[in-house]
Order: sequence, then C-alpha cells, then structure tokens
Amino acid sequence: MQRSGQERHALRQEKDIFMVACVNGHKLRKNLCFLRPLSQRRALSEENDRVMRAVRRFPNRAYGSVYLSPSYLDFSLEEFDRCVRDGPMVSVGELEADKRCNAPELDPIVEQAVSMKAPILQHTWLKVGGNEPGESTPYDLVELAERHPEASFIRAHTGGDWEQGIRIIRQARNVAGSRHP
Repeated sequence: MQRSGQERHALRQEKDIFMVACVNGHKLRKNLCFLRPLSQRRALSEENDRVMRAVRRFPNRAYGSVYLSPSYLDFSLEEFDRCVRDGPMVSVGELEADKRCNAPELDPIVEQAVSMKAPILQHTWLKVGGNEPGESTPYDLVELAERHPEASFIRAHTGGDWEQGIRIIRQARNVAGSRHP
C-alpha cells in the first residue's frame, strides 16, 4: 500500500512509536500505541503528548495508551485525566516499573481507570536470576487484580517463563494475557 506524503512525514517524525508503521504490514485495523518507558514527570508528559499526536493523526488506525508512574501519583492522575478522560487515549499502557504493580500506591490509578472503563496494560516477568527492583511478576498482577475485581488488566508477555505466567494469571478473571515471551 502506498502511503501519502503526509503519512510518510508523520511516520518519520514519530519513528519511535510502535504502531502505524507495522499496522498495514500485519493487516490490523487498529493498533495499541505506546512508547518507551520513562519515569520522570516531564518525560512522561512529553511521551504522552507524542502518542496523542500520533493517535490524532491516525484516529482510524491506532489507539493510545497513557504512561503513568506510581512514584508521581498526583501527576499520574492528572495525566490520566488529560490523556484518557479529556484526550484520545483509551487505556493505561503502562504503569512504570518504579514499583511493583501490587504496591498500594497504584490503587488510585486503578480506580481512575475503572471509572473510565480503561484497561491497564502491565508487563510482568519471571526471570531466572530474579527480577529487578520494581519489576512485576504475574503473582503481583493477580494480587492487584484480586484487589480490584472491577478493573480490566492486560498482562503483556511474561518475559522469562511465560508458560508458568499463563498458569498464574489463569485464576484472575479480570486479567487477559498473551503467551508470547
């Protein structure tokens, strides 16, 4: 498929966004758009702005997910409102790995997502040598999901032992997950 000059220019500008460039190749109608992980407020806001620009440019081809950090709770709640409630984004994608996802500090973010029926994407890991500080396991996600049965969670791969990860999340009715490592 031949892209217009405007689309090619937007793709070059937003080259580090995982979305539009691969959508046509995979024959997807829409793709979930989120950027690289960051933890500082300004950087989070800038990356969320970039996702919103991309989603606004290609509203029929991409969804947006807001980056949030439990280390900046008030800021994250404001970003959620700006990007999801008032903006084009449709989900939380992802909660930064500065705290494990079962930390109580995430509860207000989850409650905010529930209020807008926005799913939450969470990366989980089962590393052979142990997880880094702040990296969540499938067990952590199940604990969070049980605390918030009205929330919808998406477990993004389980780096490491994904087969075990699938068995772990099976008990949580509000957690969907992929089987890809």
